[in-house]
Amino acid sequence: MLAVLLKSGIPLLKALKLAGEISGNKKIRESFSIVAEHISLGHSLSQALLTQKEYLPPLIVPILALSERSGTLIESLIQISVQLNEDSQQNMKRLEVLIEPILITCLGVFLLIFISALFLPLFKTFQNISF
Repeated sequence: MLAVLLKSGIPLLKALKLAGEISGNKKIRESFSIVAEHISLGHSLSQALLTQKEYLPPLIVPILALSERSGTLIESLIQISVQLNEDSQQNMKRLEVLIEPILITCLGVFLLIFISALFLPLFKTFQNISF
């Protein structure tokens, strides 16, 4: 989102505030606001992001620091966005692969308990009946 805003010519401070508001996430909005505050004090984007590094993958800040120096910030932001999107999709696929066997196991345990609760009293009743 930030890359798109910067590419369309919006200044960095305004782009950060807009990206935070657009996200709809309170933590992201607060984080972007803190980063914007640091930038308004004269810090670079990478320096400002260091204050929020607990929310970022470890390589993002060094990549952005290099791209700021080389003048390729927008391109780097686009590449980072693509990579994070791919990582997110891979994580979702892994989660789907893990959830299916867990759900099947839970369903099996539930059915075992249900059938046991239904048939154990019947077996006990049949054992008590003498022919």
